[in-house]
Amino acid sequence: MQNKVYENVFYFSHINAIGGVETFLYYLSKTYNNFVVYYKDDTSDIAQIDRLSDRVEVHKWKGERIKCKRAFWNYNPEIIDYVDADEHIQIIHMNYKSQNRVPKIHPKITRWCGVSKVACQEFEELSGKKCELLYNLVALDTPRKVLKLISATRLSSEKGREEMIKFGSTLDSFGIPYLWLVFTNDWNVIRNPNIIYMEPRLDISGFIQGSDYLVQLSSSESFCFSVVEALLMGVPCIVRNLPIWEEIGLKDRENCFILNFDMSDIPVADIYTGLKEFKYVAPKSDWGKFLNNKGDYDPLEMTECRASIKFWDIVENKWRHEGDIIKCNKKRKNRLTDLGLIDTM
Repeated sequence: MQNKVYENVFYFSHINAIGGVETFLYYLSKTYNNFVVYYKDDTSDIAQIDRLSDRVEVHKWKGERIKCKRAFWNYNPEIIDYVDADEHIQIIHMNYKSQNRVPKIHPKITRWCGVSKVACQEFEELSGKKCELLYNLVALDTPRKVLKLISATRLSSEKGREEMIKFGSTLDSFGIPYLWLVFTNDWNVIRNPNIIYMEPRLDISGFIQGSDYLVQLSSSESFCFSVVEALLMGVPCIVRNLPIWEEIGLKDRENCFILNFDMSDIPVADIYTGLKEFKYVAPKSDWGKFLNNKGDYDPLEMTECRASIKFWDIVENKWRHEGDIIKCNKKRKNRLTDLGLIDTM
């Protein structure tokens, strides 16, 4: 039997993994700790309960009587007949009218407080009860830097799939917050809640530029475009120790972190702190001795061609019949020719 008389009790039947009421209770607990939270549902989120329990008492209601000076009801006052309180107050978290909901008015509740003017007004219009304005308290946590990682790679063994798993697990063990975009067409997925899989695309430079590191944990590389591209954009890389890196200008702790090949002793703290800005120059290419830029191909030059068979023209959105004359640029003409849809003229 509970003989203690609490100052303030907040009741919320189900504590969700995410939600406004959960945030409301947490922010209150950061500023005030003279209240107790009761919940009823067994499926309530443990992480939310643990976070609240660091600051205030949290109890699962098991049918006992609760005594307090003030009882605050969030949504459903379903256990109100088991709570002896000097005052019962309901917090209006919802825009009832906008959501086509009807507020339930319990006779034991004599005071209502709304989290905004809109919430108060809509509640008053539907219930006829006076609702006091009581804005939510916001007490932000100090933000921690979130590492933004990116990889554009297959998830095969030679590209370091197992090493990616180990690297993510190591960050997790150190409590490092991170978000890892992985552009891949390989669905041999790594089960990691911090990894977001992205469909392959040909224009990922903007994603690379917005990252803290490009991660490429291959067991072998002969050049590695993504690493060079990242460095040219001023984005450092995280790689395993391979012979190629010295050749193309990677310098450990200057423009990259070169990890031990066996992924031992990962310098997590230094990675999280980050590197200073750097200037990278890619190896000079001599392809000019074979190729030049004086070709006569103009992909936008207009030309005419003749349909060789009946087909649906997805560009012009109409049927083409055998013998039709089609005006298009050279790029499209070459494509239609490769598909066997036109004859050259």
